[in-house]
Amino acid sequence: MKNKLFILILLTIFIPAIVFSYSPLPDKKIKIAATTSNLSTLLNEICKDKIDVITIVPTTICPENYDIDDKTIKEINKCNIVLYQSLQP
Repeated sequence: MKNKLFILILLTIFIPAIVFSYSPLPDKKIKIAATTSNLSTLLNEICKDKIDVITIVPTTICPENYDIDDKTIKEINKCNIVLYQSLQP
């Protein structure tokens, strides 16, 4: 439990710091790929309109059973940052 809380605190500190300090162009949004809807929701709440988030695994599918397709891989390659959440304890 303490590890999860620590990771959540790190995410809330470092993700906005990265997003707000990294600006390739003033009008261009940063593209971030998140593996689960939990991460993408968290990123959208923290960074609001500064980023575009792509959720790799749809919310209706179990992440452990998801097979990634070519279209998703192409979208991930266009992203600046990729964040993943491990489901292993």
